[in-house]
Amino acid sequence: MRVISASLENFASYKTLDFDFTDKGLLLIQGPNGAGKSTLCDVIPWILFGRTAKNGPVDDILPWSGETPTKGTLRLEHNGQEITVTRCRKPNDLYINQDTRGKDIPDTQRLINRLLGLDVDYFLSAAYFHEFSQTATFFTTTPKVRRLISEQLVDLTLAKNLQTKVATEKKAINIKALEAEVATLEAQAKFLKTHTQAVSAKALFWEEERETNRRALAESLLNFEADQEATISRLQWQEKAFNKQVKDKVRELEGHALHCKTRSTCRECGAPKAPSPAELSRIEAEIVKTKNTKNPYTEQILREQRRENTFAKQLDDLETQVNPYSPKDLAADLAEASSALTAKQSALNAQTTRLTDLELLGDVLEAYRSTSVKGTIEALQRQTNAYLETHFEGEMRVEFSVVEADKVEVELWKDGNICSYTQLSKGQRRILNFCFGVSVMRTLAQNNGNAPSVTQFDEAFDGMDDNMKTKSFGLLKTLEAEYSTILVVDHSPYFKSLFETQYHVSLEDGGSVIHEEA
Repeated sequence: MRVISASLENFASYKTLDFDFTDKGLLLIQGPNGAGKSTLCDVIPWILFGRTAKNGPVDDILPWSGETPTKGTLRLEHNGQEITVTRCRKPNDLYINQDTRGKDIPDTQRLINRLLGLDVDYFLSAAYFHEFSQTATFFTTTPKVRRLISEQLVDLTLAKNLQTKVATEKKAINIKALEAEVATLEAQAKFLKTHTQAVSAKALFWEEERETNRRALAESLLNFEADQEATISRLQWQEKAFNKQVKDKVRELEGHALHCKTRSTCRECGAPKAPSPAELSRIEAEIVKTKNTKNPYTEQILREQRRENTFAKQLDDLETQVNPYSPKDLAADLAEASSALTAKQSALNAQTTRLTDLELLGDVLEAYRSTSVKGTIEALQRQTNAYLETHFEGEMRVEFSVVEADKVEVELWKDGNICSYTQLSKGQRRILNFCFGVSVMRTLAQNNGNAPSVTQFDEAFDGMDDNMKTKSFGLLKTLEAEYSTILVVDHSPYFKSLFETQYHVSLEDGGSVIHEEA
């Protein structure tokens, strides 16, 4: 990413500022305290990312002239294409090439980041060094933060995006909920199976009982017909016998009456005598009565013939009865529950397999990140020690190690002995931080291939003696082959003798003014 120029209005202490960043080489910025030297380092990150060089918020840049709007336009070249980015505060606005915007400022910022292939953290690590910058605090921060800083040096975008997706998918997989649903369906299927078996047993018992009753009724039906026929036959015989008795009695009485009419015998002496009219009338009346005697068996035969065979109806009723214990509906419910259980178990198995796969992928991604960080840390160690050896006589060296997959530990050596960071002098700490910061910049440029053409060192050499500054300048000279402009902000008068290109910042009429020194 080649930075060309910046044009600003009401940018902190600068009422106006037009600055050309192209091919300045080693550039020294000097001036009194508070004149606005470090503000120059804020120009690029503020316009591109809405952050200051020290990673402060966008509104840390306030115009000295009051409520007038702050505006900055940065011209740069990326992949052979010239791009302008303009940011304005009060009113707030951000756009690309004068007319391209997202739906809001954050959306436009995402467009810029994607277009340039970097974000503010990458830019500040690759193009800015200050005693409080992220790389400068590497030796004093925690092992976990060192790991995060180290990860910025490697293009882990794909791995991090995949880890985010893995975490999202793992969060969406609720194994416990699925297990609870499976347990519920298992209990339901078990109940339905047991209930179906019980109902089937009752249905079978009911059918067996009905068959027993049907056979009994069929037998009773046959017995009823045979018994009725036998009874009628017996009664008919008794009817005939009764009729015969009546006829015999009538003949007897008629014979008696005839005998009485023709002759009679005295009961006392046996002499025949004529019957009395009363006796004859009695006999005749008895004959009539006997003839009129009702045969009791005739009525019995009629009653027997009219007697209804209820067994036939009972048998019909029995045949039409419906088994109240039909398991068909339960069987359908059981089949449905079993199908639902099978489907849910399949889903649980699939999700369990998916979760296992995601966990495995997560382990692989974490191992990849750790391996990448380890490789980068080893490269940083070699590069930092190489700078310390080549430019600072190897008085110090560093050893980095990755432990527990997420921590970067540091060991410092001075004159062949292990020491702590606080045991070093201020100048030695600055040397160590400077060599490490340059190693980070070059590592980012090598790994990403999208390093800015401008790099900035803001008061990075405070505490060094003139000899150390001369050696640091030698290291800065090695960067000229990679960066078109290396902007150094420093107060040291000694540096004036080393830099060919120098700018001076001063306060005039309440505002900062910058001019190149001859």
